[in-house]
Amino acid sequence: MPKKLISILLLLSAVTVLALVVTTGEGQASLSALYVDEDTWNQLQAARTQRLPDGTAQMQLADALYFNGYKLPYDRLDQVLLYSLVEDDPRANDPLVELICYGEKAEIAFFGDAVTEDTVKGSRSIQAMVYTDDEYALYQLRLTTLPVLEIIMEESPFTVKDESVTVRMRLFDNRREALNRQLDTSVSIHMRGRNSKMYPKNDYRISLRSLSLGNNWRNYPVSLLGMRADEDWILKGMYNDNRKIREVFSTELWYDSCARNNVFGIVNGNQYRYVEVFFGNYYWGLYALTHPVDAKQLGIQSGTGEHLYKKTSAFSELKMDFDRELDAAIDVNDQSDPRVAYTYDGGDREHPDYGPLLDYYRTLLHTEPEMREKLYAIADTDNAIDIFLFLNLIQGIDHLKTTGGLFNVYLSAKNDAEGVTRMLYTPWDMDRTWGLGFGDVDLMDPATHVVMNTNPVVQLKELGDQAILDRLAQRYRELRQGAWSEENIASMLHAYEEKVFFSGAYERDFQRWYRFMLPPEYIPEYHTDYAGFAAYVNQRLQHLDQFVLDYTQSGR
Repeated sequence: MPKKLISILLLLSAVTVLALVVTTGEGQASLSALYVDEDTWNQLQAARTQRLPDGTAQMQLADALYFNGYKLPYDRLDQVLLYSLVEDDPRANDPLVELICYGEKAEIAFFGDAVTEDTVKGSRSIQAMVYTDDEYALYQLRLTTLPVLEIIMEESPFTVKDESVTVRMRLFDNRREALNRQLDTSVSIHMRGRNSKMYPKNDYRISLRSLSLGNNWRNYPVSLLGMRADEDWILKGMYNDNRKIREVFSTELWYDSCARNNVFGIVNGNQYRYVEVFFGNYYWGLYALTHPVDAKQLGIQSGTGEHLYKKTSAFSELKMDFDRELDAAIDVNDQSDPRVAYTYDGGDREHPDYGPLLDYYRTLLHTEPEMREKLYAIADTDNAIDIFLFLNLIQGIDHLKTTGGLFNVYLSAKNDAEGVTRMLYTPWDMDRTWGLGFGDVDLMDPATHVVMNTNPVVQLKELGDQAILDRLAQRYRELRQGAWSEENIASMLHAYEEKVFFSGAYERDFQRWYRFMLPPEYIPEYHTDYAGFAAYVNQRLQHLDQFVLDYTQSGR
């Protein structure tokens, strides 16, 4: 049989199955009409035998539960169904309910709290009972105001390691502005990261795939949750961040305030969106979904003379020999070789060119006065000022691990409007920020400064250039009056408080990953200290005010 005909038959088969799902239900009723009082709830149980969970991924006595046409994800460990409320939907608090049963006819009843804002914020469960004439099964209905992402697979989630596996992904987008509520597609998924692999809760890389009419897998770029259209996505577990805010907040702060401040007219940063994740019919917790920082985001194409370098080692730039000739052999222990610490990540991948990176550091790390004009010529000084201020503000110790050294930073060699190649900094992986040290606990005082020593600002200051300090002071005033003002920062943090804490996701994530893994004396900090984080951020701003004043006035 021809491949094209096979594909058409498979598509028709999928449509038939979908029609079966929609038409075999017993009709719909509003949630409020299915509530029963306590006496009725008890009577329903007393007259029937309880069907206990059997350890499979299937619900007992039913095949699926739909709210407003959306199939609720099911956690087989705790018999939990999660309902994502669509923003500003008039039916969100009283959805139409449809129970799907392919076998014996069953009905459903609910008991307890109604769907309200307080129910969501309090992480309270609504009791649900599916029952037949002879049996009943109990479930907990929980509510969220976040999108929900499901990785659909038969195997245990713990089988997903470094090797990619092909599974299904279903994403429910509950944002008011979403054009398409549901996406159901094939994906390949594997575990990512280095440190995150040591944690119980891991990070993942997801690549969206679609099957062509010729039965060949191809990339399937899609915009997820309002971010750029792409086929490659990252799920960050945020396990080491006890408040689940640092990485998303820092990334969005850079995106909103600094990402567009460059001579190239590009958006120099990425975004995050919170999602609650189910993995193989297990609730897997609160995650942050993002697209990678890459050549696509930075507008770097092969053959343009532009290049992208990713700092993948904390080896200090001060130990590197940027005057050396680069031969074919690379000794991974040779800290003088820039290629050991910088991966070529975009441009002409078949013929990596480290020339612009070498030229940049030859200029940056020398102190001769004649280097000043060249440094202005090859650096995007607006971006250099921003990264200098930003990494200090967020206390990015994972970006500045050693004296003069960088980590978790991209450097792009890009051509400006006049064709001059300039260097651009892009930060990423901002989990260890705002006081979070390397012991996964808050270690730093808010007065601690983290200074990027290998930066044109520092070098030009040493060369006696007062102009760069005046520009630094002016830029900081602009930021503090706008994106970095107390009012804007407080507004951002409150929005994250609503998403993380008031959605109930924080409590669910805590119960899934921390409750039985932490010593009792550590639990209160994980549970109650959002206000402490907001206060820390505010103190950090005040200390940076003084730092910038002292730094820019010291040369006068």
